[in-house]
Amino acid sequence: MRLPFSVSSFYADAEVRSTPRELEVPSVIFDFIPYIMTWNILQAFALVLHISVLTTVLHSRNIRRSPTWLLLVFSGMLYSASCLFIVTQQVGPPPSTSICVIQATLIYACPAMNGAAVCSFMLQAYWVVASLGNLGSAPVYPKFNRWVLVIPPFVFYVVLAEVLIVYAVDDSGLERDLSGTHCGMKQNRLPVRVTAAVVVICSIVVLILEAFIYTKLRKEWDRNVKSLCATQMPPRVIARVAIFGLFAVSALVISFALSGFTLESYNSPIAAAGSNLAIAIMQAAQALILGTQRDILSVWMFWKKRQPSY
Repeated sequence: MRLPFSVSSFYADAEVRSTPRELEVPSVIFDFIPYIMTWNILQAFALVLHISVLTTVLHSRNIRRSPTWLLLVFSGMLYSASCLFIVTQQVGPPPSTSICVIQATLIYACPAMNGAAVCSFMLQAYWVVASLGNLGSAPVYPKFNRWVLVIPPFVFYVVLAEVLIVYAVDDSGLERDLSGTHCGMKQNRLPVRVTAAVVVICSIVVLILEAFIYTKLRKEWDRNVKSLCATQMPPRVIARVAIFGLFAVSALVISFALSGFTLESYNSPIAAAGSNLAIAIMQAAQALILGTQRDILSVWMFWKKRQPSY
């Protein structure tokens, strides 16, 4: 049966309908349709897996996770969702201004929140591990550990406000990315630099905390691991977040090296596409690393006999 339209005719019509300001963009974007599709698939995969993991943990009595871990999964879910706001407006005419503004604010605020969430989790893990030497049984969370939950939302709202202020001062720089995947501030590089600075600072803190945690655990490995298994910070969970932290640092270095700091690199479609794919791969990796824990998989595979979580 012949379809009433074809993909090629759809994109051709979209190019004709483009406004004068965007006439040069579609010819570039059309060349990057495979990258756009890859971006959408990776972000959709990460979004679905984050939602599935968060729902499973919240509704299961047999899975123990700390509030900072849940906040990390939520931040990843919000980040992936924000990346799909213009999924039907990535080629052709410019996307809706309102949707573009919302996505641009989230696209800068969510990575900062995600980095702060990893940092908060590792801070909480550090305090738990540091208390092992002072206690004969399972460690107790210090009261001030609750304040680490405030850090990611605080960072999120600060970056969100900063992007809105930049947009209010000069709204002409808000455009669709050259690779077509999302909206961003093309002319003013302050938002991406602020986000990059927050992520870099959080990454450095995470790497330092990982080294301290490993050094502490290695002294009396068997006893410390046994004590951690009785808490919401089991060793395998800490290890997976630590692995994600290392992977995220690598992905972000590649992303920022391609298009993070200079206007010249941002004006390159190839650099933009490479940067965006690095971020999308990082998001999918976060969902896989956090969502493939044995106790979570055992809930999904209900037909199999449940085994110990750790």
